[in-house]
Amino acid sequence: MIGSTVINKSPIIFDEQNFVPNVELISQLGFSKEFLVEMKNQAPGPLYQIIHWSLMPLTHLKPPAIRVVNLVFLVLIIFITSKVITNTFPELKYPPLFLAMNIIVVPVTWVISGLALTEIPAMFFVFLSLLMLSYIFKNNYSNRKIILFSSLAGVFLGLAAMGRTPYLGLILPMVLVVLHKDFRSLKKAASLIVPYFVIPLIFMVPIFIIWGGLVSPNQPIVSGGFKLWYGVLSFGYGSIIFFLIAPKWFIFNRKIFLAIALTFILAIIYSTWISKDSYYPFIVTIEKFAPSFFVSMYKFTITPILICLAIYFVICAIIHLYTFRDNIIYVFSILSALLIMFSNIANSYQFSSRYVAQAIPFMIIAIVPFENVDRKKCMLAVIAMIIGFFSLNTYALII
Repeated sequence: MIGSTVINKSPIIFDEQNFVPNVELISQLGFSKEFLVEMKNQAPGPLYQIIHWSLMPLTHLKPPAIRVVNLVFLVLIIFITSKVITNTFPELKYPPLFLAMNIIVVPVTWVISGLALTEIPAMFFVFLSLLMLSYIFKNNYSNRKIILFSSLAGVFLGLAAMGRTPYLGLILPMVLVVLHKDFRSLKKAASLIVPYFVIPLIFMVPIFIIWGGLVSPNQPIVSGGFKLWYGVLSFGYGSIIFFLIAPKWFIFNRKIFLAIALTFILAIIYSTWISKDSYYPFIVTIEKFAPSFFVSMYKFTITPILICLAIYFVICAIIHLYTFRDNIIYVFSILSALLIMFSNIANSYQFSSRYVAQAIPFMIIAIVPFENVDRKKCMLAVIAMIIGFFSLNTYALII
């Protein structure tokens, strides 16, 4: 991945063309009301601009230097994740750093890390927020320490939400897990919930007020309502990611196989004769390298497969929620992943795997108990990273 990013010396491309001009804008106007109003072609908040503005003396907003920023964040994310894993699971079959490296196996990680896009900086602060929460639930802290770590978690969550607004919704699963956990006193529960709830709002509400909504007024494509289909796609796409990094996460037996087969048949009927909704992940790469008959078969089957996988994925998630109900960070991670994926229903103008990528921090925690390094795992990891490389190459023109 590092080599792919450094070798890629192509000019600013893809969505980089939307984000980089706003860095130049903040360098002229500063982080001001005028800047927030004048941001163009960008739904995410200003975190990206703040970071790259501060690094302009090093990157000059030119590739490949501007893209290396995300690689640095990715390395930091891996180390932070390893610490979260240590705090979350008292017994581990594999070293936590090794488990955290699953982030690189996720195909979409290659795109969001190899280009100067907005997801990785926001994910970095989400991981920091999750790390602070893991300390709270690992240790029997006093109210004062809980307030300190919860406040830090709230600050990091606020910064993450400045980069990707859906992260603001993580307040909800935190409230749910605190209500689930026996804190023995209302004061202790409040010490955790109040800072984590209030501080991110302090970051985001003034920006929303200035914008007059959830996105900049100069964002040309605004979501028009909700599209449940994108929620289904998110779960289906998430299931593919889970399968590539931890196939044992899925519960499987003869009865489940028969249920999946029946669901697949019904999904074919639904997608062929009832619904016009469809989605073809990796289609650009597949059309570039696969024969035409394979492409046709892929287009016919992939949508019902995604519908089937989405249902299967949610059912497995619910079962794991119950199985690991006493592990608060694990429960929080699955609830957060599901919430972030489902929030894609609000992006009714388009669907992208990058929206699902925002759930990667929580996916990595969710698969830890099911990690098993065998031939199948290694083969899937290689396939996933090859997909990731060619997905990046689709935009970056490395080869």
